[in-house]
Order: sequence, then C-alpha cells, then structure tokens
Amino acid sequence: MTLTAPAPFVERRTRLRLAQPETKQLIIRTAIQMMHDLPVNAVTYREIAARAGVNQSYVARYFGSQQEMLIAVTEELSQRAKRHWANPDPRAIINDPEIRIRLTVVQYLLALGVPAERFADQVNEQMDALSEHFVQRLGYNERAVRAFRAKMGMLLMLTHGGMARANGVDDATVNDVVALFVDELEHGTASIERLGW
Repeated sequence: MTLTAPAPFVERRTRLRLAQPETKQLIIRTAIQMMHDLPVNAVTYREIAARAGVNQSYVARYFGSQQEMLIAVTEELSQRAKRHWANPDPRAIINDPEIRIRLTVVQYLLALGVPAERFADQVNEQMDALSEHFVQRLGYNERAVRAFRAKMGMLLMLTHGGMARANGVDDATVNDVVALFVDELEHGTASIERLGW
C-alpha cells in the first residue's frame, strides 16, 4: 500500500453572490476606492474584480466597456457631491477628494474622445444647486451667477488633476487662489455693481 501526502491547502477567495444592482454598486464603489490611490488608467477590470471579490466578467457584462464603467463612476461621484449643496462651502467643494477624482476621471474620458455632453447633465444639476445658493444667500443676479459658476468650474479644473503643478503653481498658491475666490464670492456685490450687472 502506497501512502500519498495530502494535497497542499490552497486558500481560495470566496466570490460574492449579489444581485445585479448591488454588484454594479460594489464595482463602482471599489473603483472609486482604488482611485484614491491609483491613476485612472491603472483601475482595470481585473483589479476591480479582484478587490471587490466578484467575477471579472461581471464588470464587462454590467457596463459594456471600461469607458461606460468610468462614466458610471462619475455619475456616482456627482450624486455623492450633493452633500455640499445644502450649505455650499467653496473651500470644502474644491478640497473634496471625491470631486477631485470625478474631475480626473472626466478629463481622462474626454482625452479618450468621450463627448463632453455625456457629463453636462451631471454638472448642470450641481451648478444649478450652487446657483440657487448664490441667488438666495448672496443675492446675485443671473449674470453674476453665471460668471461665478464659470469661475468656480475653472478653479476646480486648475486645482485638480495636476493642472496647477503642470502650470508651475505650487500648493500654497493654489490655497491663496481659493481664499481669494471665496473672498470675492462673499464680497462680490461691490464688483457686480461696478460692472453694471
């Protein structure tokens, strides 16, 4: 009689069994968590599936493509950003890491050729809430609101995704620009009157 050694124990990760909506949300949340530490192009189907504990094919099946999955990420981050709209604080908005991730993902997708219109509804909804704040709290008219919305959008783009560093602007200067914007926003009535708006 020949004795054989038992097969070595191989640890296997248990794959989660969730319904499609829960699995999609898990994939999106996992991708967002990864983007806190990794560049967008490093967040792959394989890595998301491994970290989420789901089959890699689910990512492709539920989203169709990497681009569509990333668009779903921007939609989720837009929903999360709504926490700012009850009492918008420009500093909190500009410094929110999830808003930074969203902007980085949008820039990445635009560079890949995704039409800007895919993101317009997300941004318009957010900016409409911010505009309402400008009108109610600060008493700005429509023209001033459009100008401050655009300025805040440009400031967000400057401060995220490495654009400031790429233009030779250090972090201390970015903080000063944010402080200047907040002061201009709070005291914009005088500028609006001088401009005849």
